[in-house]
Amino acid sequence: MSRAEYKTVEEAGVVGIFRYVDVVVEAIRRAREQGWPALRVYQPVPSHTILAEVAPPEKSPVRFFALWGGIAGTILGFALASFVGVKMNTFQGLLVGGKPPVSVPAYIIIGFELTVLLGGLATLAGFIIFSKLPRGENVAGYVPEFSEDRFGVFIPCDEDNAEQVMTLLRDAGAEQVRFEEVFEED
Repeated sequence: MSRAEYKTVEEAGVVGIFRYVDVVVEAIRRAREQGWPALRVYQPVPSHTILAEVAPPEKSPVRFFALWGGIAGTILGFALASFVGVKMNTFQGLLVGGKPPVSVPAYIIIGFELTVLLGGLATLAGFIIFSKLPRGENVAGYVPEFSEDRFGVFIPCDEDNAEQVMTLLRDAGAEQVRFEEVFEED
């Protein structure tokens, strides 16, 4: 009894291993021209050429996390300082320097500090959410050479279309091409 008979296939497709960036970019272009828009690219070092081909630049939603974190920090900073100023005046009758209990110029520093703190924490949270970190699942098409000196293109497909995709990647200049399946964990 083979493994495929009692396990469910989670993801299947063809992976091509490449040596040079320009060959990978050409393979991606050919795959898109032939109607394979969904693909995954593995690379040992970041390449803006590949990134521009796979995912055209778009505005990041993380900027809204930074904006709302900063706004919340400003409001919270002024509210906290005002609350403490009013409570000190009410309960202890303490009026420092003859100023009113809520003195905006004195609270600018606290508002600024909480703006920076909450804006930074919200930006970090947005980054983690939208980058989908941590990624703990088994990834289809990954081989250790992609961390050393090779590039990889994984195109999800079923066994019926695998030969067509293998020919596409071979013609584009892949050093190795193979069909892979990732099975669900028990």
